[in-house]
Amino acid sequence: MADVADICGEDVALQLCERLPGIVVNVPKVVIETGYITKLDVDIAERLVAGFGGDRVYVPSQRPTFRETFAAIECLVDKGLTVPQIALRLGYTESWVRRCRKKAGAPQIPNKPDPRQLPLF
Repeated sequence: MADVADICGEDVALQLCERLPGIVVNVPKVVIETGYITKLDVDIAERLVAGFGGDRVYVPSQRPTFRETFAAIECLVDKGLTVPQIALRLGYTESWVRRCRKKAGAPQIPNKPDPRQLPLF
């Protein structure tokens, strides 16, 4: 995206990242009304075509890296949150939280019993 920002401007790179994250854009040689380019504003699309017409532009996804995800999970684990609470707070599934910790070699988060539940034994 640094090339796009240098050649077409930062606003073009930002709009690509906002509207087409994780997509490979085949930039046409002229602005047409089909394909991913229609998701961009007309002036942005024209500048992209002028700079990269006929090329492919790889737009990075906005998903955080594994290390960033694991760091966010660990921060919440340190605060004493459970897997469901972490998943809700970060917008992930419970299984994704467990998989991230397992992949990093971290121990499982122990389940906390519901304080309203009576002891079984």
